[in-house]
Amino acid sequence: KTPPCTELILKEGIKKVVIACIDHTPEVKGAGLHLLEAAGVEVIHGVLQSKGEKVSRFRKVFTDQRRPYIALKFAKTANGVMGVRGKQVWISNLFSKRLVHKMRSEFDAILVGTNTALIDNPQLNNRLWYGKTPVRVLLDKDLKVPFNHKVFDETGTTLLFSEKKSLAIAEHVINYPLTFDKNLLPNVLEKLTSMKVTSLIIEGGAFTLNQFIQQNLWDEAWVLTGNKTLAGGIPAPMFSGKKEGEWPLGTDKLEVFLNA
Repeated sequence: KTPPCTELILKEGIKKVVIACIDHTPEVKGAGLHLLEAAGVEVIHGVLQSKGEKVSRFRKVFTDQRRPYIALKFAKTANGVMGVRGKQVWISNLFSKRLVHKMRSEFDAILVGTNTALIDNPQLNNRLWYGKTPVRVLLDKDLKVPFNHKVFDETGTTLLFSEKKSLAIAEHVINYPLTFDKNLLPNVLEKLTSMKVTSLIIEGGAFTLNQFIQQNLWDEAWVLTGNKTLAGGIPAPMFSGKKEGEWPLGTDKLEVFLNA
């Protein structure tokens, strides 16, 4: 979104530059650093490198893999259940809900599938934190979700992917006809990339989450565990990843994993 800073640094006569981590954009890969050194600028790099890499993780995935940075987000009960088929169930507490809205403010888009939109009727916007609302992405093969559902309200833009073209479309709802086959997720991500969507939360149900996990299309996962138990419900997704951290949220627990 902004021009390279190297030329401006040289123009302003800055003598010393401190860098956390190198830009890994394929067409760049540290070229600016070499230009600065060739011009006599003192360059120190690798300072707080791990923190720099965390700050730039969205950009790195977007430029290296040509897709948005993907975060899975779901809540589960103490016995590993994330819901009851055909029924809305609240598992996490208000602390977790507030944190999830903060997360939404930091990502470009948020995605759910048909069943989540129908059963939970989520608004998918940011109401409990400062900042922007992500673009809402709905995968609805047969256009089953009515247009009076909250995912289509005027609090944000909605991208609707389906196999059919909707005639009842609002100005803030963009319909993209797409074949729902084995290439669905790569094709959705390709479209989002072309729209400069650099980060995406998957907040769908078990089926949608498992599709992303099975295709290894995720970078981090937020798992909220409540203190409730449910018998005979839908099992929470299973995946392997490196735990980055664990934090208490009142009666809930948040665990964050990286796809290492």
